Amino acid sequence: MYRYYLFIFITIISFHTSCIFNDRDSSNDNETQSGSSEIFQQIQNLIKEGKLPNLDTGSDIKGEEIDGVRKDVLREIDRKFKEKYKDKPDLYKAFKLNAWDEQMVFYINPTDRVKAEHKAMLSEIAVKCAFESYYKYIIPYLEKKYSSKFPSLLNIKEAEDEYVEGLNELLKDLRYIEAITYNTYERAKFYEKYNETLAGTTSSDITDKLNQANIGACEFLERIRQELKNVDNDINKIDYYKLIEKILNERGVK
Repeated sequence: MYRYYLFIFITIISFHTSCIFNDRDSSNDNETQSGSSEIFQQIQNLIKEGKLPNLDTGSDIKGEEIDGVRKDVLREIDRKFKEKYKDKPDLYKAFKLNAWDEQMVFYINPTDRVKAEHKAMLSEIAVKCAFESYYKYIIPYLEKKYSSKFPSLLNIKEAEDEYVEGLNELLKDLRYIEAITYNTYERAKFYEKYNETLAGTTSSDITDKLNQANIGACEFLERIRQELKNVDNDINKIDYYKLIEKILNERGVK
């Protein structure tokens, strides 16, 4: 049973590195502008249903940022998740870090495979951050409720159902952040190029390295953000593996 959920985790970790778009050929410019990508169509549907406030649709693909996250995206995360996760601050923080990760796509050349793969590793870390934050509260909660230890408690159907429900909710919220980040045709197409460049790639070993080093993914993301200030926000100048070694040296670990 535990291996099954480990498989789910690995599968979701890699969802950022798979192509998610289905281009539709059309000679009609209006049709192309209104929905040639899945992400763009998704956000348009949400707007039409009245489920989203107005988002920045300006020509500046990066938009106005606050701490590396587009201002309107940050506002929407606050609106949608602050109350929902008021008793889970680490998870709420993880969503903001994932929003920052999504925004970092606009700081690379989306057609450069080496740079795209390097950025995809950041996404693996960001998703791991969200899952670690989820586990931080769900495991103690389930262990207390069902008087059983994880992962054996997943053999209890009710506990399993709660666990899966939480995973599904987490994934849905991450996809929502993805959708509001790429809310215009230009942003969605930029993201599409990035995913096309990643076609055929597989997940890296960066999350395994973090586990071996006993470094939390959220902590590592925060450190990356600090290091970026010294390299003009160029994510490709951050060597994740050397940064892990640097942190271990700071901890006095050999």
